[in-house]
Amino acid sequence: MALFFKKKEKPVVVPDLGPQSTSRKEETFKVAGVSFRQDTLAKLGKKNPDYALKAADLKKKYPTGYVYEYVYKSIVPELVAEPENEHDPNAIAIYANGEKVGYVKKGSTSRIRNIMKDRKVLDMRLDIKGGNRRGYFSDIDSVETDCADLRAELIITHEEK
Repeated sequence: MALFFKKKEKPVVVPDLGPQSTSRKEETFKVAGVSFRQDTLAKLGKKNPDYALKAADLKKKYPTGYVYEYVYKSIVPELVAEPENEHDPNAIAIYANGEKVGYVKKGSTSRIRNIMKDRKVLDMRLDIKGGNRRGYFSDIDSVETDCADLRAELIITHEEK
């Protein structure tokens, strides 16, 4: 069940229509502003014990891939309209577990408002990806570490008109 808040109003609860829906569409929206909230995003994940593996163990367990520092499950987000936002009066903030993680990108706010207004939402989730990773590279027989920012995507599944 997804929640959509308008400033100083009660939340609108979107009913879970689940399997009753015949025509579904899934849309993915990049979350803006996450580069300023890396610590918040990291707190939403669980530390991956495999990230600390020794090189030989990492080579055995992940011979052709990476292991990320944090593991994330999808989170049901809260969307909060911010009409008094000085940069964009149409801004929609995205919260996960009570923490602001970013904003709906400016070019996507009207699309999301239309989906929410029509009460067509079947599912909404926030996926957090990326971050620091370690991997074994057979061509150089070495374990390398990449440092990268976390990123987030808002995925909305809704009925299609």
